[in-house]
Amino acid sequence: LGVGGIALAFGAQKSLGDLFGTLTVIGEQALRVGDVCKVGDVAGQVESIGLRSTRIRTYGHSVVSIPNGQLATLNIENMYQRRKFLFVQMLRLRQDTGATTQRKVLDDLRAMLAEHPLLDSASVAVHFVGISDHALEIELRADVLKRNWSEFREVQTALLLRVLEVVEAGGARLAKP
Repeated sequence: LGVGGIALAFGAQKSLGDLFGTLTVIGEQALRVGDVCKVGDVAGQVESIGLRSTRIRTYGHSVVSIPNGQLATLNIENMYQRRKFLFVQMLRLRQDTGATTQRKVLDDLRAMLAEHPLLDSASVAVHFVGISDHALEIELRADVLKRNWSEFREVQTALLLRVLEVVEAGGARLAKP
């Protein structure tokens, strides 16, 4: 009876771990069906949370099942619970861009980003960060006030197109790789 009980306990250990993992995930609301998340090295959208495992559809459209006992011990990054997304872009202008043109482009980019209604104006940063062999490098940073990944991507697309317009209007050109 003692050996059988020990064998049963070892056999049930994984199932109980998964059950407690399920209770932890649901109780803490770390993940919900439909959330976009990153769990360990798996990123995608939560399709289901079962008693044994959680299924995540990756960006490559495959499905990964993670046992809930393991899920409870992993780092979970839930993008759905974000308040904003970070927009970061490196611009590389041609080396023949003069200092006056460079200053104008920097000032115009800073103003354009600061006035954008979907950006946190306090987070806007535009800096001339380096001179490489082939380009003058400008870094753009700002928090986009969107919680949804696809909405962030739409704002990012619009921002990048506007950045190109500001660079062209300032008389500068992007460097070739």
